Amino acid sequence: MTATIKTPEDQIESFYDALSESYDAMTGFESRFVREKPYFRFFVERHAIASALDAGCGTGFHALLLSQLGVRVTATDVSQAMIDKLIVHARRLNLKLQTLQASFETLSHRISDRFDAIFCLGNGLPHILDKRELDNILRGFHQLLRPGGTLITQTLNYDRILKDRPHILSTTEYEQRTFIRSYQYENDQIVFQVQAIDRSTGVPIGAPISIPLRPLRHDQLLNTIADAGFTNVKSYGGLSLPEFDYDKSKDLVITATAKALDTPVNKDDAHQPMERRS
Repeated sequence: MTATIKTPEDQIESFYDALSESYDAMTGFESRFVREKPYFRFFVERHAIASALDAGCGTGFHALLLSQLGVRVTATDVSQAMIDKLIVHARRLNLKLQTLQASFETLSHRISDRFDAIFCLGNGLPHILDKRELDNILRGFHQLLRPGGTLITQTLNYDRILKDRPHILSTTEYEQRTFIRSYQYENDQIVFQVQAIDRSTGVPIGAPISIPLRPLRHDQLLNTIADAGFTNVKSYGGLSLPEFDYDKSKDLVITATAKALDTPVNKDDAHQPMERRS
């Protein structure tokens, strides 16, 4: 009997399928609408976003938020279980959007629309372990944007994480459960692990689930996005667009503009490298 070998895409799908039932509780789904809506209203108005692709949408928080702001949204995720949760939320909120189960790698082949913006949030890109594959994904994102369209990515600040090497990333309490997100450091990768704990007994609920990540540093990701044909590549320390700090920012948010495919990109003009603060 031949054993089934899981591809990286299969591993990501299985990880988020397993996480789907707890994902909203773990990420504070309901409480985030009030906090994050002003940030996304600013994005929509500043970049004149009428249509958007939410790549790696999870249970749909950002897709639903954009839809509430009047944006035509296509929401995609590698996990059908996550998509199913999104559909339930959309019905409850009386919102209409398009959904598609698809990996980052296949989006440019499966979607014919062109968008005003692509959002790739929630630390999705570090799941791509192979550099060449990430290059292809970002070129695919460029292809899916209209000329002048906007790419917005959000990852954790791995410059800070690799310097401080925290084990416990975060803990979230919800009803009778505590969710512990932790990191284990293995060579050039990080193993991301999630464990649920019964609050009343302190006993783990089931086995932990884990997946490898490729920690993408600030300069590395900016250069990769510029190499994919984007210009005006800028970095921030969060969705409210504070200044990025290598040592202190929790998140790395990048905005970039898609050039027309027949317009050469001057890499020197694509972005100005930040001066690292000690």
